[in-house]
Amino acid sequence: MKSTLLVSFSFLLLAFAFTKPSTAGDLDATEAVLDTDGEKLRAGAEYYILPLIRGRGGGLTMASTRDESCPLDVVQEPLEISEGLPVTFSPCESQERSHPCLD
Repeated sequence: MKSTLLVSFSFLLLAFAFTKPSTAGDLDATEAVLDTDGEKLRAGAEYYILPLIRGRGGGLTMASTRDESCPLDVVQEPLEISEGLPVTFSPCESQERSHPCLD
């Protein structure tokens, strides 16, 4: 339970780190998402999702948090020195508004 709450909180911090306040007329679907160096994310490139504040644990990885071995859960590494597993991003091209990337 504690690791699930920690992962949720980490994603919330990440979301705030990569967004800016906007108004209804300010939305632009072509606006780029930037990494921590201010560079545009590249499709297919590997990135590590790490806490915004140092000393709050490591990156994200997969682990079993129940009595089952599959499916695995996304959890945060407990140690800051652990980067976790890399993730890659892909562009979403669908026109559906409610779930644009689900097929």
